[in-house]
Amino acid sequence: MVSSNRGAALVITMAVTFLLLGLIGSLLPFVVTEQQIVANHRRAIQRQYAAEAGLELVVQELAHLPTWPLPLADLLPSSLWSQVPRRVLEDGHIVDLAAMTDELRQGDIMKGLAHDWTLYGHTRLEDVAPSTGAIGSHVLAAWVAEIRRPGAGGDPHARLVIYAAALGPGHAHRAVVAVVRRRTAQWVEVSAWSVAR
Repeated sequence: MVSSNRGAALVITMAVTFLLLGLIGSLLPFVVTEQQIVANHRRAIQRQYAAEAGLELVVQELAHLPTWPLPLADLLPSSLWSQVPRRVLEDGHIVDLAAMTDELRQGDIMKGLAHDWTLYGHTRLEDVAPSTGAIGSHVLAAWVAEIRRPGAGGDPHARLVIYAAALGPGHAHRAVVAVVRRRTAQWVEVSAWSVAR
């Protein structure tokens, strides 16, 4: 009688073990997917912060100009960034900033905001923030456009729109846009700010 109970216990133990292994095996894809979602979200947030940092760099540089020169071409090029028109990322993706400038001018990127955008500057994110290796190779780029008010002429309080983006492998893209204006000789006010894409 004892030997038959041992046999039944062995069968029940093996059945429970296989049931648990099946349950673990069925949950494993969900765990892996969840980890990928978390990693993608973390990289997106890091790109968002990089775009915001790019916006801050442009605002700080504009604040240190002695005057806010018009036409806008007098602002260029930025002393912070290089002016190479194309960048190749680690995955082979080419960031074509001239094409992005055209898309901005046509209003394709910023729906309804087809200004006369000018590429202000760009650099590898690693050149301005060396500790960003966690998100890989990225390009930080910024464009500026003047908001013209009818009849304002050479308005000393002219407003500019800044579009700053962190562009990464696989067409990853996070951007912010802000409207700024000069209040005093050393004070540039950000009067509006939003996530662009």
